[in-house]
Amino acid sequence: MNKAIFLVLGLGMIPAAAYALQAKGDELTDPLEILKKADAAAKAVESVKYKVSYKGRGAAGAQAPTIEGTVLMDGWFESAPDKFLCEANVKQPGSSEVRIITAGSDTRTFYVIDHQAKVAYVDVFPRVMGSIGRPALSLRMVEFVHPSPFSHEINSRKQELRGTKKIGGEDCYEVYVVYTNRLLQAIWYFSKKNFLPRSVIRRQSGPSGERLEEQWTLTDVVVDPDVGKDPFKLRLPAGYTQSHDPAP
Repeated sequence: MNKAIFLVLGLGMIPAAAYALQAKGDELTDPLEILKKADAAAKAVESVKYKVSYKGRGAAGAQAPTIEGTVLMDGWFESAPDKFLCEANVKQPGSSEVRIITAGSDTRTFYVIDHQAKVAYVDVFPRVMGSIGRPALSLRMVEFVHPSPFSHEINSRKQELRGTKKIGGEDCYEVYVVYTNRLLQAIWYFSKKNFLPRSVIRRQSGPSGERLEEQWTLTDVVVDPDVGKDPFKLRLPAGYTQSHDPAP
């Protein structure tokens, strides 16, 4: 499974050395070296929590929803994050209405909560989350918990350092990547402080040759956060009903 999620439209203790911390003023110039440091830094992460915003750009901007929320992830199992909790505020194009969606899994159970309908869809299979859960799931930057987080970027057709940029107050390297499938491209922003990702712009060609772009921007990134007991377990709000049918 390709770890990169393209197009929502289709919708512990960690050794300090593991983060490859960089001395102030010691600028890197090799994009492949930056990607390898990002890969090593992400591999050292066991769990992560962050705030995130998503938006479509260019031709995708008029069709994609605007999504903001928070994500908590822990571990990897087979082809997806093992445990996760995603809280998403979703606004469709041309609408001022915000739909609040919660999607999560504690490994044994998958669930999505539609707060507008006050219904939680729960099952042992991820398909229970349906199309309702897709925007919330799209907020996951799976590279944080993937066993080989930036292997596609390291082995890509092209890597180019385009400079630096501040993302959420964090100084970042800007690295452009053309994947082995040359129709897929990305611009990654890696923190100069710890080489963990802070943003990504993904690009691909649409059915009519138009360029479709999506951007994820992260802030308040916390590695191995203290989140209390069973943060991934379903907690049904008062007055809500529970269904074992797949979400619509």
